[in-house]
Amino acid sequence: MSYRGQTYVIPCTNVGFNSSPNFDAMPATVMITPSQNVDLHEGGIGKRGGTAKVNSTVLAGTPAINGLYQFRTIAGATTIMAGTSGGKILKDADATPTELKTGLTASSFYDFITYNNKVYITVYKSTTAQVPQKWDGSATSSTDIGVPVACAAALAGAGAGSVDDGTHSYKITFTTAAGETYGGTVSNIVTVADKSTNGKVALTGVQKGPTGTTSRKIYRTVAGDTGDYKLVDTIADNTTTTYTDNIADAALGATVPSSSTAQTVPSDWGTYFPKQLVVHGYGNSERLWAFAVPGKQNWIYITPNNDGSSDADFSQATILTLYIETKDGFGLVGGMEFNNKLLVFGKQETFIIDDVDINTNNWGYVKAPWSGGAGSHRLIVPTPNDIICMQENGEIYSVVGAQQYGEARLASISRPHYIHVWIKNNIDLTKYEQFYAIYDPKKQAVRFFMMRKNVSVIDTCLSYYVDLGIWGPPESNQSYASGFSSASSALVRSAVGEYNVYTGGNAGFIWKLNQATKSDDGNGYTGAFRTPHLSFEQDEVGLARIKKRFDNGRFIGLTKGSYNINIMALVDGSDSSTTAVSLTGGGAVLGSFVLGTDTLGGNDILDKDFNIGMVGKRLGLEFSNSAVGQDFFISQIMVDFVTLGALP
Repeated sequence: MSYRGQTYVIPCTNVGFNSSPNFDAMPATVMITPSQNVDLHEGGIGKRGGTAKVNSTVLAGTPAINGLYQFRTIAGATTIMAGTSGGKILKDADATPTELKTGLTASSFYDFITYNNKVYITVYKSTTAQVPQKWDGSATSSTDIGVPVACAAALAGAGAGSVDDGTHSYKITFTTAAGETYGGTVSNIVTVADKSTNGKVALTGVQKGPTGTTSRKIYRTVAGDTGDYKLVDTIADNTTTTYTDNIADAALGATVPSSSTAQTVPSDWGTYFPKQLVVHGYGNSERLWAFAVPGKQNWIYITPNNDGSSDADFSQATILTLYIETKDGFGLVGGMEFNNKLLVFGKQETFIIDDVDINTNNWGYVKAPWSGGAGSHRLIVPTPNDIICMQENGEIYSVVGAQQYGEARLASISRPHYIHVWIKNNIDLTKYEQFYAIYDPKKQAVRFFMMRKNVSVIDTCLSYYVDLGIWGPPESNQSYASGFSSASSALVRSAVGEYNVYTGGNAGFIWKLNQATKSDDGNGYTGAFRTPHLSFEQDEVGLARIKKRFDNGRFIGLTKGSYNINIMALVDGSDSSTTAVSLTGGGAVLGSFVLGTDTLGGNDILDKDFNIGMVGKRLGLEFSNSAVGQDFFISQIMVDFVTLGALP
């Protein structure tokens, strides 16, 4: 006999997280709290990928990794760089870490950007910033911008000379009309074994200085590579890049300066420097744009046009400046290039740079045709066809949408799903400057990493699926360490066409997300989704006030392994006993194709029943599992029910 009741179908192909307080008005195609740790980008609801440590040994001192970047030179050399809360910049942080810089301010954050085959690094805190660093991928240390990188030293092989036997290394300085820089990066060490036969040292790669440089000075250590660096000679131009040293230790001159008077950075930077650098150019132009200098937050500093080889030139003689009055007392927080234009963000407004004219004197800006800015530059995220911004009040909006509607609030991607309510109730917005976001191409989602209330570190992520227009529920692991307990992130190319999100952890580990292991460093986590309390009103008007007998449920999905999924039925707010259903395939027949025996797309189709057997007006269902390695994938849920009549 056929079933005489009704069947209610819940499609799971486009189900997003919703935090509306009006549960009764929610459609079936949303999930509610306590949903957590699921992915939505594969046409159904699946458990999120695991997270795995990338470096097998914790970084010395177990620091928070407050900046992370994959730097690749044109020659193909690749390294993972990290900036730590201990004031260090590291290369090869995922394998055998090497310190490039130490002694930076503790608890600083770091931003990285590539320009002319070098990486530039800003180092900053909430109200301060230090001299940005630059590194060419091969030097033993990074260098402050505006001072020379290391030259290369080798025995000249030109017979007897005067350089004393022993080890030596070199530093270079720039000289301008205003003065001299301090010494740049230390060269490699060269050893003179016998000066009577090979006593001259050839220097190559002596860096040319920025505009306004009149000469370069060479400094060297005495034999044994000890003591201060002393003057060898002056190259009285800004073109020569080689020099042969034939000076004895006793003839060395003055000590290398320990501070700069050369004005190779803008004079009004003082002791504070930019928090963000952006590469931007219109047409044939490309420059570095510097933002958010504490005390000069309304100013933008722009380098000369890129010549394809030189360092970014921030010297006082060549820097361009642009002043933007934000009228809010905070100034500019950052910028982002989009559709060949540079958008510059304040906290409440956005501005569009006008740099089309070949005459830089005619450059300016216009206020964007919408109201709304960004909380910080860490919360301005480019996607393939949009920019997504989070404001300091937790509102999240689309720049493309704001252009259309004229206001960020009307272009909100958080309000339609009441994500702003969840953020307000669960997230400590006073710590917004520590939050960060990144676009994850695997999930086609912007992932926002935030700090919960009453917690001291970031440990929770919300993902907005840009192609689906829906939000995923919170992702975290509050029982064990995971890649969500983090302070920074980077998109890392691990193979041809393969890009993965790495996060910089809060305790000295780099993490890789989206792992098939379904564990966080070998530990389990709960993956769960809960439907709203459904009255089935959508199918028939008046069902919300009618009691029903909920008989059975069924879900369609994919076989994932020899383990269970737990299903809890909630009728009118009361929990039922949990039912455990096996996720092992059953082998149903479809024509000549056997489901559970033949393979469809690498997974078997799963069609499973579960008993409900409860009476009430509204039904909610929760699906979950939590052990190490357990997975699930569900594309459709069906509920069989019989109406019993309304209460008097």
